[in-house]
Amino acid sequence: MNKLTAVETAWHLHEIVDIILGYSLPKELASCARVSHFVSSHALDLLYRNVCGLTDILHLLAPTESQTVEWTTNIVFTRPIQPDDWERFLPYARRVRHLTHVESVLSDDEPVLTTVFQELQNTHPTGVIFPFLQSAEFRMQDDMRFMLMFTHERLRRLSIASDARFLKDVLRGIPKASPGLEFLKVTCSDAIQTTVSDLVALAEDLPNLREIILSSHLLCAVVISSLSKHPHITTISQDSSGITVLKHPGIHYERRISDTDFQSLKSLHLDTDMDSLLPWLSNRDVLPSLRVFGVELRTLEPPHRIRDLFTLLTTAIPHIVELTVDSYKHNRRSTGRPLYVSSASFQPLTQHLSLTCFVFDHPDPLCMNDEDVESLAKAWPNLTTFYLGKSALYKDAQAVLSMSVLSSFAQHCPKLQTLALVMNALTVPSPSPSNQAQFGHNFKQLDVGCSPISDPRAVANFLSRVVPEGTELLFWHTGMPNSTAAGSMFESLMNRHENWKAASIWLMALHCAHSENKTDKLALSSVTERFNESEQENMRLRREVEMLRMANSCSCTICSRTRHPSGHGDLFLASKLPWSVGYP
Repeated sequence: MNKLTAVETAWHLHEIVDIILGYSLPKELASCARVSHFVSSHALDLLYRNVCGLTDILHLLAPTESQTVEWTTNIVFTRPIQPDDWERFLPYARRVRHLTHVESVLSDDEPVLTTVFQELQNTHPTGVIFPFLQSAEFRMQDDMRFMLMFTHERLRRLSIASDARFLKDVLRGIPKASPGLEFLKVTCSDAIQTTVSDLVALAEDLPNLREIILSSHLLCAVVISSLSKHPHITTISQDSSGITVLKHPGIHYERRISDTDFQSLKSLHLDTDMDSLLPWLSNRDVLPSLRVFGVELRTLEPPHRIRDLFTLLTTAIPHIVELTVDSYKHNRRSTGRPLYVSSASFQPLTQHLSLTCFVFDHPDPLCMNDEDVESLAKAWPNLTTFYLGKSALYKDAQAVLSMSVLSSFAQHCPKLQTLALVMNALTVPSPSPSNQAQFGHNFKQLDVGCSPISDPRAVANFLSRVVPEGTELLFWHTGMPNSTAAGSMFESLMNRHENWKAASIWLMALHCAHSENKTDKLALSSVTERFNESEQENMRLRREVEMLRMANSCSCTICSRTRHPSGHGDLFLASKLPWSVGYP
């Protein structure tokens, strides 16, 4: 074995061990870490690559305990940290690549007392706790200043969440500690003018920043103006989580973007209302480089306003391939009336855009028939994701789409991977295997929402002929945000849930049966093919034997009519035969 082969073998062995251990649970990795030096190194790498909560790793530095003071429980060290503790802790700290620390009422992580951070900062020899950390997320209820000890030049992704009064202590220090940041998420429930100023300065001092996510009220006119001049920004998103007040007094939110701004921007996700959005989209070609656009609408709009939005989108952002219009997230209570939209409402999009992803969600049921939805499938043959009003609660009579619409998507959208819509599964189309369109092997997920259903077995039988094996079937359940229906509607939803649960079980069983049947058919086809080959070989041999018999018969006839020159009787041409010994 030469040196190159030995090196290659060693690398392959390392990769194989990593793949095997990648399927192990944390307890199993801890056991593997005690096997040998070779396996231990790989197991520890995986065990401490992702750390969720500082409490999960600080106990390796020094003993810790929970201390309760005034109904608040915090983590503290039981003794002072010694230099030997850092030497023992460093091999574990060097393995950490992703760190998440969340301090909240709903989190399992106990808050770390401020004195613990102070001791870490005062005793660490270099000041960098995790030297190879690549991404970090901090959600802290208290002082954020100590978060900076976890930032360094190798950090590429950072997510922080806290009150504005604590954020101001760290925003200015982030560029100095981690100038190579490429992703930044800043979340806070309130906003003050200094936070906006700090964000502007932060964006200017991070030259490699590519993606930024801000709380909705932080993306104001000043911040947009600063980001628009950044040379590498590709993604801007507003995060509406926990935001009740969209605009704060004293801060301007007008969106004024010129043709020369955001030359590298590819993706934009906004949280706004229609009155603020339409004036901004009135300008033509405002973002020529944009390919992905999403909006969470704060208000419910009538169909004609939705069509106006689609019309302006096609002229203002003509090159988008992924579009999301979500009216459900901020308006989960239905008005009680259906939303009367049709193919005409989406006509501006179907005529001017070639979409690969389309998401349109609304709290009210959508009144669209099979022809309307099929026109969307025909207009966008490159679709990979399609969501249409799947979060609304539909009564039986409001579910207009039939299950036949699945065949339309299977026929016109061969690249489709995810489909979500509400159908009326009370009537199941008759199976027609001869001309039934089927989804390709790329199809992965079907979300039927709260679709009405009565016969789970018939529905599963139909789906088994349309969706490929392994397709994930999703449906309404009680843990969803729209599970607050009351009275008879809730009872109907629970019945649908049980029926769809039964349908999913039937679907798995039918797919297994079809798979076994397919295997049997392949085996039978193979045997039949070998039998046909044997028959053909037998026929060939029969023809050869028949030709030899004919040749032998002709030879005997000729010999019987040949006479010897001496005048003796008929000869058999003995002199020509190999066993002849002469003629007397």
